[in-house]
Amino acid sequence: MSQQKELRILQYNVHKSRNKVMIALLHEEKIKDYDVLILQEPWRYDENSRAYCPATAGFTLEDNGGRTCFYINKKIDSNTWHSTWHSKDVGTITLQTLTGSAQAAKEVIHIHGAYNPPPKDHGVIHERGSLPDIEKALRMPGECVLVGDFNLHHPTWGGLSYPRQHLLSNELIEMTTNVGASLALPRGTITRISNDNRPGLHDRRYHESIDTMRNRRRN
Repeated sequence: MSQQKELRILQYNVHKSRNKVMIALLHEEKIKDYDVLILQEPWRYDENSRAYCPATAGFTLEDNGGRTCFYINKKIDSNTWHSTWHSKDVGTITLQTLTGSAQAAKEVIHIHGAYNPPPKDHGVIHERGSLPDIEKALRMPGECVLVGDFNLHHPTWGGLSYPRQHLLSNELIEMTTNVGASLALPRGTITRISNDNRPGLHDRRYHESIDTMRNRRRN
């Protein structure tokens, strides 16, 4: 991967919409400005086929047949990244980055993409969905970003607009806190608009610094 100041990531639950969302998204010229796309619930021809990815999109598809898939910009050298799948719904793209000047040091950043199915109700705690696989992904050493559709409500990201919370959201907070991750979006950021035009706050994005991860590994 060439040396650059920022990594541009787009996350989107497309709800299996081919014509209205996936075709429009992947044929949009500006989409090529992103380095990595992480889509949840992608459209497929059938349950055994790969997610939609036109040859003209300029992305390499990484897909495990579940409800999360990655699109990696072809401008990124294929020798500098690889994928790891923790389950069908949770995966990781590991990118090799360069830091420094003449003697460039190699670092890695793990981009975790996840889909967690909605709990049956707010009080469920034993049916953990994809949380064990997310926890496994977060154990990978190095800087990381966690994005996805977790289908868990909590005041930390939902604010006061949604007064109830899922008990399992406490587990998500605990596992991200344990690796030094913090919420990347300001509290109350609108991440989706529902069919009745009410704002939604369902997607969370966490990040953690290289220094935090280094400190954790030394302890």
